[in-house]
Amino acid sequence: MISELVARWCGVDYKAYIKSKRWKKKAAAARKRAGFRCQLCNAEGRLQVHHRTYERLGYELPGDLIALCVDCHKKFHGR
Repeated sequence: MISELVARWCGVDYKAYIKSKRWKKKAAAARKRAGFRCQLCNAEGRLQVHHRTYERLGYELPGDLIALCVDCHKKFHGR
């Protein structure tokens, strides 16, 4: 998975980071900024937060993150 490769390059334990309070706070803020809707299809419901870039992994700027529904998130990862 690309995120794990980038995390190793950045020296960040990606899986631990995604479970951290720090990430959960950033992800919640991304969902709120998106108005609790998918930023691609505008669907409501369960949203996942996708990294638009891994350049600042662990130190993301608000614009580095996008809130997506499960189906749209799969499109970014080729699933």
